[in-house]
Amino acid sequence: MADEQLFLAPINDRFREAVRDDENAKPWLVFADELARVGLALLHDIEVPTYDGRKFAAAGIFARAHQSLQAAVIVIERGMVGDGRAILRTVVEAAIALNALANDENFGQRLASASHADSLKLTNMLLNKPDIRAEVSAEDIALLEATRDQLMAMPKEERSSIIWDQVAQKHCPDLYDTLYRLLSMDGTHINAGSLARRFERNGEDFTMMKVGPDVEGLVSALQAACAAFLHSIEPFVKLYPVSGYAEKVDVLVQRLKAMEAVEIAW
Repeated sequence: MADEQLFLAPINDRFREAVRDDENAKPWLVFADELARVGLALLHDIEVPTYDGRKFAAAGIFARAHQSLQAAVIVIERGMVGDGRAILRTVVEAAIALNALANDENFGQRLASASHADSLKLTNMLLNKPDIRAEVSAEDIALLEATRDQLMAMPKEERSSIIWDQVAQKHCPDLYDTLYRLLSMDGTHINAGSLARRFERNGEDFTMMKVGPDVEGLVSALQAACAAFLHSIEPFVKLYPVSGYAEKVDVLVQRLKAMEAVEIAW
């Protein structure tokens, strides 16, 4: 087995270095690094009011988007493009939630309601599986039943799920119809697109399976990473209007629009 085909092998640090030196990938990696630094500075400059559920939720969601941006870049620059695109769905989902929080002062309550709905589903699943019940103590069963009864006693509007595509269509339809759907097609789901990424192709013919680091679609994945994060930080600075950041974000958005995504030609 060739270590060049193992993503974890030390030899593949050379692949990452080559990607970082490539004239087409380097501008996007530099831009992603700058976005991460702006995001980190913003997280350090805000004060999170724990008494304000809406802003408290937004801070946690943006922190997750900030980390997922960096996780995606780390994976993409090592040639795991499909996995990087899957991670980027997290950034897009965070952006959808942040847009909803910025536009709807009641959306924080909807997040809490969805959490109650998820807890009720999990509790019912555990209680309705005989094989699981057989492994759980009587005391834990009683606690689960008490939790279920407490959740069921809530009004339905306090334990209702969120349908995220409806939220996105209301608050940021372009984001959902472009980035979210595109990243789902060959990043998250098992379909023809994700399978095709695993093979070399000659026109319509598949030749050999690809195992190991790959540059196909690498630059466009970095472009998607930058775009997704900017979609997150824009609504966040509306919720946390720290001086100077809205102007910084506007400049970054214009820079993104002016950049070209040309794939690596190896």
